[in-house]
Amino acid sequence: MTTCLPSKVDGTRESAIMKLRECYIQQYGNTTKPVWNPGIPQPVDFFEG
Repeated sequence: MTTCLPSKVDGTRESAIMKLRECYIQQYGNTTKPVWNPGIPQPVDFFEG
């Protein structure tokens, strides 16, 4: 049996998700900047992979 202890780190400029053998980072420039306006449709699909 393999034990997996995932961790998530949020920084002020980027974030990371770490698993036992993988690490995924998202830099600040690649992060979507949603703007909530109830009068227009949301252009960002947050459930997209």
